[in-house]
Amino acid sequence: MKNLFARISASFRTKAFRVGGYSTFISLGAVAIIVAVNLLVSSLPDGFVKFDVTNSRIFSLSDQTKSLVSELDDDVTITYLVTSGDEDTYIEEMLNRYESLNKHITVEKKDPNVYAGLATEYTDSLTNNSLLVRCGERGKYVDYGDIFVADYTNYYTTSQVEYSFNGENALTGAITYVTSDDLPKLYILTGHGDATIGDGFVTGLSTDNIISEELNLLSSGSVPEDAACVLIFAPSTDLSEKELDALTSYSVNGGSVILMTDYTGETFPNLAAFTEDLYGLSAINGIVVEGDMNMCLQGYPHYLLPDLEYHEVTTSLYEGGYYVLAPLAHGIEEAETENVIVSPLLTSSDSSYLKVAGYEAETTEREDDDLDGPFLIGAAAERTTDDVTSKFIWFSTSYIADDTVDEMVSGSNRDLFLNSVGWLCGETESALSIRAKDLSASYLTMSSLTSGAWSLFVVAVLPSAFLITGIVIWKKRRSR
Repeated sequence: MKNLFARISASFRTKAFRVGGYSTFISLGAVAIIVAVNLLVSSLPDGFVKFDVTNSRIFSLSDQTKSLVSELDDDVTITYLVTSGDEDTYIEEMLNRYESLNKHITVEKKDPNVYAGLATEYTDSLTNNSLLVRCGERGKYVDYGDIFVADYTNYYTTSQVEYSFNGENALTGAITYVTSDDLPKLYILTGHGDATIGDGFVTGLSTDNIISEELNLLSSGSVPEDAACVLIFAPSTDLSEKELDALTSYSVNGGSVILMTDYTGETFPNLAAFTEDLYGLSAINGIVVEGDMNMCLQGYPHYLLPDLEYHEVTTSLYEGGYYVLAPLAHGIEEAETENVIVSPLLTSSDSSYLKVAGYEAETTEREDDDLDGPFLIGAAAERTTDDVTSKFIWFSTSYIADDTVDEMVSGSNRDLFLNSVGWLCGETESALSIRAKDLSASYLTMSSLTSGAWSLFVVAVLPSAFLITGIVIWKKRRSR
């Protein structure tokens, strides 16, 4: 027995035990460090430890959202209405990133079946995976259908519906709504056989927290004091003298106007007086036809895909390489006017021409009496007098605000319209549209030869290299 204890005691003093002990100690220390680092990292906000490598940056928030949310001083509660087990990965990740931006943002999760009455004040139809945003006494409901937007552009040719993630746009808009004391109001002029703006554009105004209301200047006599902007949308008759005076007074006192007109073959003297006298812009009667086939819809040279000129209104579209579709547009002519700065927004190419005959033209081919381009299709103007600045935007086709036309360019027209209204209302930081993000998967495509070569490398070459390296290291250690 004595010998046994002596042998055991001696084994603790051997070189092998000391080396093994050191190895065990180092291993335990390494495991402890790894556990500590994991605990530390897991406690950090998602924005610091998770990286978005998707093509469309689905899991990233825009600088606009970061700026707005990080500066909040009011407590905002975002209730995620979802049944357990049905949580959406995109929505959960988005909510985590919002919550990490500001301590005033609190995210909670509740079952809509249990808390069915929670959002009745804001909606008649509660859906799973929806959001309720509240701040004090104000609240706004964000439906699941507003978070994931369906695009039917290619449905009739491929029978496929494409979806985009509009969560950031909808949630940032809701936060802006519940934390804002005064929301901008857009008045839409009526009484001139005006066209109707697309439903998607009206919804977009609401999402961007811009209140829209009709305005009859003949009965009101003046533009209301709370107007952030006035929209004149495709009138079929001219303004009256009384309306002209009211709009002029509103504009010279710092008001903002957005005008969308169509070619009618008629002249509107009072409307022309407003655009020419105040902003140096006038209509060129006729329909612009594009001679450059890269700048129009295939087979429809009068469906223009005009150049986007760089401006605060077009920045997001310009930098993203998006198209705007402008069918049946007339031209806009600029005259140099004192105290007015005109900035082009949309222009046709040098190869474009204007059919003076308009709808009566028998061909879209170029003819001798056609006017040579390029032409302004959209323009922004700023007029400054006595330190008072008024803003004006003019698009020479109301089809820009048509839902069907907008679908053909996957919502770019709506973004342009909303950006324009936001700029005119002075809501640059909070109202300029955040684009929905494409959810379509990106695939790595390679030839059979390339695929075979990579397969051989991964299956045979790489494992063989590790095996040979291991044998060489083993032999060297063995020979010591």
